[in-house]
Amino acid sequence: MFTCLMRTFLALLMAASAWQTCSAETTNCTDLVPAAKKDSKLVWYTGENTNITKSIAAAFEQKYGISVEINRSGTQQVANQFLKEAGAGIHNGDAITVFNLSILTDMSSRGLLARFVPSIASKLDPRFRDPEGYWVATNADLYIIAYNTDKIKGAEVPHSWKDLLSDKWRGKLVMGSPLYSGTVFQGTAGLVKLYGWDYFERLAKLHPLIVQSVLNTANPIVSGEREVGLSSDQFTRETAKKGNPIGISIPADGPIFVPAGLAVAKDAPHPNAARLWACFYLSDQVQQMLAQYGYYPVMPGVSLDQGKKSLAEQKNLVIVDPATVLKESSEVNKKFQTLFGG
Repeated sequence: MFTCLMRTFLALLMAASAWQTCSAETTNCTDLVPAAKKDSKLVWYTGENTNITKSIAAAFEQKYGISVEINRSGTQQVANQFLKEAGAGIHNGDAITVFNLSILTDMSSRGLLARFVPSIASKLDPRFRDPEGYWVATNADLYIIAYNTDKIKGAEVPHSWKDLLSDKWRGKLVMGSPLYSGTVFQGTAGLVKLYGWDYFERLAKLHPLIVQSVLNTANPIVSGEREVGLSSDQFTRETAKKGNPIGISIPADGPIFVPAGLAVAKDAPHPNAARLWACFYLSDQVQQMLAQYGYYPVMPGVSLDQGKKSLAEQKNLVIVDPATVLKESSEVNKKFQTLFGG
């Protein structure tokens, strides 16, 4: 409270709004419902999987009677649209979800996000929420190795990231682009943390197929056009459940933690609905839905598919600090373009 009051005092001419921000650091989710219903609508910018976005939106509409308009694209594209509109003074979006927490860190530094912490977020691991209160992680994916189960069996299955550097995978690899996909961006940052850019320089010499999104890596593997790939745990499992010949190898040197983060826009047209949306996303109902779609829920106590390890049970889990990712973002994009084109 003392820190909050000091920030209020130092805000000078902005004292009134600063006090409102500080005093709203933690908000009881139940108290938001009447005002959110008056908003009657929510506009959500998201990089989440299309199927899950529709399911969560439908559940929210059914529970609260608040309509949800979904603006869905790849993480980088939806973030660029949000930033472009904000730069032009256009404020369409109420809430934004991206698979790259550094994007939300950047947006908060630009003054584009509301400082909001739902009371339910107190149950989160501190690593899964912004210490300044501008975003919360909602669910996570892992960057892993996917492979064609018809073509690769037994000892041939790569069990580490370094295994992918073998010359036997020349012309047989597939990976997404960090210029489009937030999952690939964080996966790239994680591999740079582990092994530096030398890893990608060696990988480039194997001539991997570069596709747009992490979601596009499954098709070449399933068809046999490519045999292995750097991919998404969630989407690979979803593809395998449909009977496709694709499997997951969790790298022994560390699967890479890829969290989705949710934030409320500072100038949200429907601010109360946006805050209630953040609360809803962390509820048991939605966290269990996310688990059923193959994601890793961030809230404790949510059951996972049989045989699937929780985040806490993952060995050598690679977590890259959002501030570090933000600092290195231009380098990641530039070096990836130099090595792989695009």
